[in-house]
Amino acid sequence: MKNLVYIILVVLTITSCNDDEFLTQTSPDSLTTDIFFRDTTDCEAALAAAYTMLSPEYYLTTETFMTGNFYASDCTKPGSDAVSNYPEWINIKNFTVKSKNMSISNYWYHYYSGIMYANQIIDNLNIKELDVSDDYKKQVIGEARFLRAFYHYKLLTHWEKIIYRDKYVNSAKELSQPLNERILTLEIIANEFELAAVDLPKSYDSYNKGRATKGAAYAFAGNTYLNLKNHQKAILNYEAVKALNKYDLIDDPLSMFVGKNKHSEESIFEVNYTKNESGGRWLGSDLGHYTAPKKFGGWGSIEASDFYYKEAKKEGEIASNGKYDARLYWFLFSPESDDVYGQTYQEAFPESYEDGGVKRLYLRKYMHRDVPQKSNSFQSDFNIIKMRYANVLLSLAEAYVSNNESSKAIPLINKVRSRANMPDVDSSDDLMAVLRHERIMELSFEGERLMDLMRWDLLGINNKTDFKTEPVPFWPIPQKEIDTNTKL
Repeated sequence: MKNLVYIILVVLTITSCNDDEFLTQTSPDSLTTDIFFRDTTDCEAALAAAYTMLSPEYYLTTETFMTGNFYASDCTKPGSDAVSNYPEWINIKNFTVKSKNMSISNYWYHYYSGIMYANQIIDNLNIKELDVSDDYKKQVIGEARFLRAFYHYKLLTHWEKIIYRDKYVNSAKELSQPLNERILTLEIIANEFELAAVDLPKSYDSYNKGRATKGAAYAFAGNTYLNLKNHQKAILNYEAVKALNKYDLIDDPLSMFVGKNKHSEESIFEVNYTKNESGGRWLGSDLGHYTAPKKFGGWGSIEASDFYYKEAKKEGEIASNGKYDARLYWFLFSPESDDVYGQTYQEAFPESYEDGGVKRLYLRKYMHRDVPQKSNSFQSDFNIIKMRYANVLLSLAEAYVSNNESSKAIPLINKVRSRANMPDVDSSDDLMAVLRHERIMELSFEGERLMDLMRWDLLGINNKTDFKTEPVPFWPIPQKEIDTNTKL
């Protein structure tokens, strides 16, 4: 999908005006939907706009990603930078968010922009005669359908109810729409992913990696059904991912998160970043600047929580190499770390100790591979993983256990644990408890935790953590939406 990273998004200027309140005169030189959507070039430009909302430019990418993935979790805590400079992030962490919070407003409009671009493609391709093949047209609609479902799904991670938009907005009047019921919206999204899977390819050539595939659509359909607790349909979709025979676990999972292994065999859907500054645009990720501790030139905006550290050590030193779970070493800088860029943890972070205890724990996920050599130069080209095979295996195992098919879940769990040098589990174990632990160890900091806790009915009663979500875990509708939407 390199072309989707580099392309100039001329489609962003396209307008379609049918309402008297809008301009009725159009310049003959302007680009409108009446003369756009003619051929492959136009379709690729339109898709580029829809995909771009996965990775908008500069700090907005990082701050949108961070507020949704990091702070809405009991596995993280705000770092010193967030505590000193970003009260809106602290409110998100404490679930004391108000409707005027700028971070949640950016999140809301960011994803609805992606939905708008996807709807523009679907609506126009369904009514226009294009100079493209029928198969290509179906694929483009499939990609747009996948993105529309994905953006709605991400919104439902943080809002109890959202506006489900499946039509391109052609007038000001159409902007005002009511909120949809949560369960109904999830059902629509799951169906959208399944419909997209029909027309999406299994894979792309190297130039187009990063575009939505059949495996990605099946995986997200499975996740949506799992959160609906429709375990049979979740199983069908996860098994469809496995049946593609395209994905497997890789030996070094950290490599996916630090730019060493892009589009690996384990990756199912990931967002592309590059250091290429063609046309003056910054197309890299700044995430490493936020996650890196100040010791290495970062801002130290996010840290791992004491809860996560204790959970990572909970099983003890029972790994096949006599150590703790390998994921403690892969994904976290802690006193157990074998090497912190040539230093011990104590040498690298002496400020992290207080009265003999550990005060700060830093993420190793999303730390640029060249730190500290590239300190203060954090425009990174590492991609952001949105779905990977380990997630599918653990989610399928959960669906099996919930569907009274535990014998099918055990080998999937053990496949994931084996990579981390951990011993097998068997039918005598509490498999749901095992899965809750495994999802923390494997998927923390990847945006899964809040939906997991909601699905397990653990929010508000999870007394083992300091994660307080009372009275509700959901964000309020942004004030701007309230002010402009007459149907709210």
